[in-house]
Amino acid sequence: MNILQPIIALILSLVPGAGAPDAAVPAPAPVVSQGSVTQSDLIAETNRARVAEGLAPLKPMNEINNIAQNWANNMAKRDVLVHSSDYHAQYPQGWTKAAENILTTGAHADADYMIDMWLNSPGHRQNMMNPAITHVGVGIATTNDGQQYAVQNFARY
Repeated sequence: MNILQPIIALILSLVPGAGAPDAAVPAPAPVVSQGSVTQSDLIAETNRARVAEGLAPLKPMNEINNIAQNWANNMAKRDVLVHSSDYHAQYPQGWTKAAENILTTGAHADADYMIDMWLNSPGHRQNMMNPAITHVGVGIATTNDGQQYAVQNFARY
């Protein structure tokens, strides 16, 4: 919450006519921050799940992490869960396969919970457990009300 909003609201309440609906202070945009779940946590849990299935762990790729983080931030700022239409166009050259998983959870969720959510969804599980995938990037952003938005971007290089 913007620290000035309560002060502005108090001042407006003291000025005759200023408290009318058309003089209302607009709601602030959601604040995006890093909550308790980190990119490293999500990558580690993703790889634990893959290894448990007999698959090779994925290699984290900073460029793909940045793409995923930017998208997580975008979703959190808009407070909307939606796939990126061009995530793979942002990948460094040389990839031959690409996939994206997204999700949103409340503040209570840790990395293990998030990975379980993806694993319990057939399409998301297929992306995570694809033996042809070699690299991963993840992003996580939290709104001021605690809603978490997470992204996994996968690639084969």
